[in-house]
This record gives sequence, structure tokens and C-alpha cells, in this order.
Amino acid sequence: MIQQPNALDGCFFTYERQQHNVRPYIGVVLRATGTAPSLNRVREQVGERIERMPTLACTVTKQKRRTVWESDPDFDPHRHVHEVCLAGCTSTLEEAVDSLLRATVPDRSPRWEVWLIHGYSPREYALFYRAHHGAQDGQALMDAVTALFGTGPADVPRVAVPPVGLPWAQRIPVRAVTRSVADRMQTFGPSLAWSTKRTLTGEAQLIAAAVPASLLREAGRALGATSNDICLAALAAALRSWMPESWLAPHQRERDLHVGLPISVRYPEERFSVGNRFSAIRVPLSFWEESATARVAAITRTTSRVRTEGMRRVLRAQLSLPEWLIYRIVRQAANARGP
Repeated sequence: MIQQPNALDGCFFTYERQQHNVRPYIGVVLRATGTAPSLNRVREQVGERIERMPTLACTVTKQKRRTVWESDPDFDPHRHVHEVCLAGCTSTLEEAVDSLLRATVPDRSPRWEVWLIHGYSPREYALFYRAHHGAQDGQALMDAVTALFGTGPADVPRVAVPPVGLPWAQRIPVRAVTRSVADRMQTFGPSLAWSTKRTLTGEAQLIAAAVPASLLREAGRALGATSNDICLAALAAALRSWMPESWLAPHQRERDLHVGLPISVRYPEERFSVGNRFSAIRVPLSFWEESATARVAAITRTTSRVRTEGMRRVLRAQLSLPEWLIYRIVRQAANARGP
């Protein structure tokens, strides 16, 4: 059975269509040591594992005002596996991934790909999995990578069954609704912005750094935070160090810098299902805070509010909002001009 798409899925296709310079693709890079396998070997691996996530054979398209899921009758997983050899050229792994993220996937086929990247090092190769955000969110992407390349036993995909019993309005605590409304109202408040006389290109560049996951976990445990909280605090420090002083107008120092933090609201039964099952909250980064410890504490106070079951129900219910409203929120979060 093909699952029905939600409004958020359609938003990403609308966003891509109206913002021509945007490529809403997400991905994950798996780096491995040793000699790179052949392209045929990777294709065999994907072909053997595709049954672990059958929804990878589905394609999502936009037909007039409706977003529809269709099973591709000509689906061949081997056609979704490709190769990039960097031997003899000056491109780095990061540059290759950056270039691939800018490319499109044909919209008449399931919108995901696996790329074998090798030749940049005699001792290492990489597998790059990428997907259109309209078809997969971050959790679906990780489920796909687990299904295709995981080392553990296969999990049997289950059909998602929504909770039964009380109507959704009675299942959500009033306090959680009030907290969510307050957070949404803050979305329309002023945030830190910078200006420069230098014309910016509007293009993003992928820059990667290797950080041991154990380091993030240890820092989080010491400060009563999550690894993600530590990453957000580090992002604020990096941006503050990078941003030229001349870019800031005097009144901007009264404002904080905010980010939109995606929150997965998938049910356990929805593992290995494609599509988007997430909402987002606005998180102030305590940009002007001098103390790294105090900055982490401030970020943790905000993110901890969404870890309650009540708030997760509120965020899940937001997936039922009309597509036009969700699209306005997505467009605002990305600072994109409207049509």
C-alpha cells in the first residue's frame, strides 16, 4: 500500500519550483577505509537490500494542486547507483559532494541516489546517499541508509497505525498547546540580521569537519545537554567569530540569532516510510553570550521543552495544517522571497 503524502511533502516541491536556484536535497556521507569496491558490487548490495525499505520504489510527484505518490513500474535500483572517480583531479571529497547536491534527480523516478566516490585517497572511499527533501526527511534518510548499508539484522517495515481513542484535540494537553502558540508567535519577532555593501552570491558551499561523536556526548553529559545542543552552541560561536564587525548595525546588538530546529514526530510504526514527518521550533542561539557554558544552558532550556510527549503531539498535529500555511512557514524560515 502506498502511503498518502502530507502537506509538508508538497511544500518542498512547490519551494523548488518557485525558487529556481534552490535544490532541496539532503544526504549523508559514509566514509570507509580500504580499497573502493567496484560499482557493480555496490549495485548488487543495493539491489539485495532494497526489500528492507520497499517504499524506495515509490516516486512522489506534483499533479496540479495535489501531491501524489506512485509506485514506479519500471523501478530498477541499479539505475540509482552511480560512480565518481576523483583520481587525477584536484577535487576533494567535499567538493564532489557539494557538486552532487546541486544536481537534480529526474522527477519521474524515485528521487534518491547512491554515489560511490573514490580516487581522492588511496586509503579511503565514500558512499554518498542523497534524496529529495520532498520524498524523505532526515529520519527517513537515515532509515534508508540503515536499510541499504546497515550491519545489523533487517527490521520488518510495518504499516503506520495512528493512535486511536480520544480525538486529537483531547489527546493534547492545554499547556502544550499554549506553549506551542507562544513559540509560534515568537517566530514573527525580530531576529539578528546583518548587512554588507559587498554583493553576496546567494550560493552555499559545503565545508566539513570531523568531530568525534564521543566528544559531543561527553560535553553534553557534563552540561546536562544533548549532542545537538552542543552543536548549536558551537554554530553560534563559529558564526560570531566569522562575521565581520562592519556587517552589524548598532540596533542589531539587541537581537538574538535564531535557527529553525527540525523535530522528528514519526511514530515507531513509521520507520522505513518515505515522506516528511517532522515539525520545527525556533531556537535562539544566545549569540551575544560570552560564556560557552551559559550559551549551552540557554539553548538547552529551549530544546528541552519539546521533549515532552504533549509537545510532540502538538508538533505532529501541525502536519494537518493546510499546505499554503506550511509553505509560508518554510519560506519564512529560509528567508526566501515569495512568488
